[in-house]
Amino acid sequence: MSRAAAVLAPPPLPQAAPAAVDALRPALGRLARGLSCAFWGLPFTLLFLARALLIPGLHWADALPLVLGPALIAWGLARAAGYQPQERVWQRAVWPACLLALLMAGLGPFVFLWSRVPLEPYFARAVALLLAAGLAGLVALPHALARLAQMLPDAVLRGDARLFTKVNACLAGALAGLFLLLLVRTWPLPLGEFLLRVRELPVPAAQLVLIVACLAPVATAMALTWKLKELALHLAVAPAR
Repeated sequence: MSRAAAVLAPPPLPQAAPAAVDALRPALGRLARGLSCAFWGLPFTLLFLARALLIPGLHWADALPLVLGPALIAWGLARAAGYQPQERVWQRAVWPACLLALLMAGLGPFVFLWSRVPLEPYFARAVALLLAAGLAGLVALPHALARLAQMLPDAVLRGDARLFTKVNACLAGALAGLFLLLLVRTWPLPLGEFLLRVRELPVPAAQLVLIVACLAPVATAMALTWKLKELALHLAVAPAR
């Protein structure tokens, strides 16, 4: 081999690298499946929660999707948490997002009860708590995914994760501030009547508010989840070198 070819040739991989990659393949596969569940759980939850909040007098069967959507996200995050369990920063970031999804799943039936008895204060407070947990989850999920991106070999994706985390934090903060502002302006209107006023808007206006208010943070969280899932899947099935 000439001297120029020897200089241009890439350095050989360490001997332990293929074995280390092969050992992580099962964990990467579980990570990809968990992120896929979280990805599909996000639009499922948004769709059925918006429907439940906008349509009065739901059927009892409509309460089931309100539990299944957040439960799918929680199960996916719990599955993803099995990747690198020794990383404390990653674990401290993913489990709060998982617990928020579980809280939403537990509060899902109260949306059905509130649709039947909208002026009951207990049900209205449960719905408000569910919405607050949803906003907090839209901040906690990208934060957890940004921690996950730090452990994967993609510098561009790490930068995207940091950007999406900041964007979702700003959007969720703006939504929370808008909700509090409207609540203060309508004070001392009871919480149940306040939620009723939001629901009794004309349907096109209500749908527009929903799209503007909720679709952007959900879309950014879905985009980041999908990118991480694709990277984990690629690493899991990539041939060893």
